[in-house]
Amino acid sequence: MSAYICQIVTNFICAGVSLLHGFMSIVPRQYLSLENEYYKAVAFYTVAYIHHWCVLMLDIKFFILGFERWFGFRSRATYEHSEDNTSIKIYCSLAVLAFCAVTTKVYLYLTFNDKSNETFRRAFVVEDDLSAMLASHLLALFGWIYAFVIFRRLMRQAEAFRFSSQSLSESYVIKETIRINTVIGPIVRAYLVMAIACTMTLAFNIYCMQYGYWEMRSAYYQSLTNVSWS
Repeated sequence: MSAYICQIVTNFICAGVSLLHGFMSIVPRQYLSLENEYYKAVAFYTVAYIHHWCVLMLDIKFFILGFERWFGFRSRATYEHSEDNTSIKIYCSLAVLAFCAVTTKVYLYLTFNDKSNETFRRAFVVEDDLSAMLASHLLALFGWIYAFVIFRRLMRQAEAFRFSSQSLSESYVIKETIRINTVIGPIVRAYLVMAIACTMTLAFNIYCMQYGYWEMRSAYYQSLTNVSWS
């Protein structure tokens, strides 16, 4: 049950990434000045902060999923009746860790840079900071590779133990692992392809900005970024 709860919460977070990014994309940059009508900027950066956290949770989504399946299979003899809520504890710990990571990034940006509007945008808005964008894409890519490897390994192990379970509980977990891997395996592979495509899109964006083809505020950059987030 705890695994399903974590998955449902993660799906809401994934939806939040697209919705909040869409909101931030349509807000005119002139409304983000902290000098005039600063309450608009405060509201925007609050949303951007939440979006930043959601992005980080999305990046580690498949780390969580892969670990939960690995832990469940390893503890297959007692996992079905276990009430220690290990999955929820791990999920909450990672959520707090993601919150601390975003907070630390914002703190470092605002402490060691001038308090300009540009600094605030880079501190809070993911797509306005190339280093954060690159780290986000690489983290997501490694997460999907990790999940891909874990699910392939679990599938082989589940097939090997399929007819040698010691209890009904263990047999149930093995069969559940096979069913889940059958369904989610293609999804993980599709996500992995998407992660590679998004990382290549970002690399192309960085290349074009590095050699002066367009700037970060240009429509070309924003269009490619929107494709990645969608």
